[in-house]
Amino acid sequence: MSPTPRHAASDGLEILRWVVGIGLYYSINWHHDQNQKKKNDARAAQLVAAEHPLDAPDATAGVR
Repeated sequence: MSPTPRHAASDGLEILRWVVGIGLYYSINWHHDQNQKKKNDARAAQLVAAEHPLDAPDATAGVR
């Protein structure tokens, strides 16, 4: 009994699946990193505002 021959088309699909899978991984990772960056920037801005309340913009800006 001879082994089943592999077709070139199936090899191309396998490569395509790998490429798309790796692309999806990096896409998800990039979006996750962007969300983390936004959260960290917002947290840093809150800390700066808490440390320097007179420098922080608020609703009564310009009124002293």
